[in-house]
Amino acid sequence: MDRFVSRYSLRSLGKHGEQAAVLILAEIQLHHFNEPVPLTDYVECADRKFDNELFQRLGGRMDILLVDDSKTMRGIVQRAIRQAGFRGLSVGEAENGAQGLEKLLTEKPKLILSDWNMPEMSGIEFLVQVRASANKVPFGFITSEASAAIRQLAMESGANFLITKPFSPEDVQEALTPILGKS
Repeated sequence: MDRFVSRYSLRSLGKHGEQAAVLILAEIQLHHFNEPVPLTDYVECADRKFDNELFQRLGGRMDILLVDDSKTMRGIVQRAIRQAGFRGLSVGEAENGAQGLEKLLTEKPKLILSDWNMPEMSGIEFLVQVRASANKVPFGFITSEASAAIRQLAMESGANFLITKPFSPEDVQEALTPILGKS
């Protein structure tokens, strides 16, 4: 049996068909292969809520926690991460800093990427809370905030980098390589 299925073939099945196909692939992997399979290789185009449930079911470990109130921007950032050469990384998502803190109660990502402006808890408030809990996880911003004062506040609060929007895969690669290694 072929162990890999094209992401594009899943798209042709529609939303519910994708979910069923992903679940079948997950069951095949769990029962027939004794090696971890990166979540993004199988469910990149399936429903995100379903992705997260499947990820937990497969016993996955979160590599990157991506915190942004825009679902579209979270997708753009994930695509830029892949285009920068970082493939096979599992990416957890949160819509604001408060949800990000909840995720950190059960997950230990290698990196947090956050927007600055979000409802409920902003990115800088999130960073301050993360650092107040003595969590030293590398933390970076991807934001439209580009002033020198914002950059200085981010760095003084414990951020490792700040990427301004619009950004390129090369910008992402330059910021992530020192933390995640060569892509």
